Amino acid sequence: MQAQKIPKIVASVNAPYMRLLRLWLAQSAPYMWGDLEVGCMDDVSFEQCLALDRVTPTALPQLEISRDSRHSLLVRHMAFFRGFLDAGHDILHTDIDAFWQRSPWPLLGDHPDDIVCSVEYGIPRDLVAKWGFVLCAGFYRARSTPATRAFFGRWQQRLEYHSREQVAFNQLLASLNPVWEPAKIDGLNGHRCHVEIEGHRLSVLAVPYGTFSRDLPCIAPEAAVAHPYFERPFFTSHVELLEYILHETGSVNGYAVSAEEMAGVEGLGPRDAASLCALRWRLAASPASGPNWTHLGCLQLRMGDRSAAAASFEHAMVHGVADANTQLALALGLKQLGDSGRAREVLRRLAALDRLEALISRPAAMSLISLGAVSEGIGLGLRSVRRAGLRESVRLLPLMIRNKLRGSI
Repeated sequence: MQAQKIPKIVASVNAPYMRLLRLWLAQSAPYMWGDLEVGCMDDVSFEQCLALDRVTPTALPQLEISRDSRHSLLVRHMAFFRGFLDAGHDILHTDIDAFWQRSPWPLLGDHPDDIVCSVEYGIPRDLVAKWGFVLCAGFYRARSTPATRAFFGRWQQRLEYHSREQVAFNQLLASLNPVWEPAKIDGLNGHRCHVEIEGHRLSVLAVPYGTFSRDLPCIAPEAAVAHPYFERPFFTSHVELLEYILHETGSVNGYAVSAEEMAGVEGLGPRDAASLCALRWRLAASPASGPNWTHLGCLQLRMGDRSAAAASFEHAMVHGVADANTQLALALGLKQLGDSGRAREVLRRLAALDRLEALISRPAAMSLISLGAVSEGIGLGLRSVRRAGLRESVRLLPLMIRNKLRGSI
């Protein structure tokens, strides 16, 4: 690689994601060609990053992570990346849940395009229908060119009123009327387009899905980068599972789900089926993980195996669940099984936690009310309304009123 072509590897993090960053480094650092430049959203993450090898942290303005501060968070996150581009540096942005399984440079470095980006099939859905894919904002290489800098400036402007950077990214590109053409990359079918922005010609290359996968490493071992979807309720479970696989095998893709195992799982999609198989493997060898048992139980419920789910939730209660997302998942799973007593027990512990996010406190409050714990549910709901402001009040209060009219309170 020529020196001027080596991009800065950039990411951002806040305190709740430091555990994930350490896991990412344990897996990905051997394939990095330089330090990871990390924008730290709070003092805790900055101080902890200072102690990490292969990390160069930058302290960004402290931000409250809530629905109302999401726009500000994304703008600061984007301003950090733009700073490198404005200084003349190319960048490779990686989410810290996009695990490098080999060096991505051979797939990214030789292309003359301004932006080289991974793809997925999630959001925005209208563009998936139109293009057959969308660009994934979690992993891309951007050259410091006038066209790129203009595009990133427009992208940052959109983040002032968009709460999802990937939606803003793809909608901005769509507004420039791209015409995608086939492009061969690593023997697979990619896509390339050229658009005009502020008088500059921007070239964007969409890398084939097989080289950068949104599947779990255990079913995407050949991908250069495995960037799995982490369902919010099972974030801690996914991290614990991958930590265990890395510790036992030396790589996050060290455990591979066999075709026979996948064929034996009915009623689940490929990602959930792979998670189920990996969780069974891990828990058979090392059962002390409440989040993994909760995750397994919820997947078993999706399969319709209520007795297996009940046993898994029993294990979860024994081993304990600390984080709020997993507690909510456990409570809702117990409620679905009809175990109202233990569902209320878990929800009451959850309601006692400070500063719950609205995405957790809202369903927790409604579940407490529906299970007969009226005062706790109303109290939690009102605390959520006070913290979240007008937007969340508009969402939560009608739900409480509807439950009252239905006779729940």
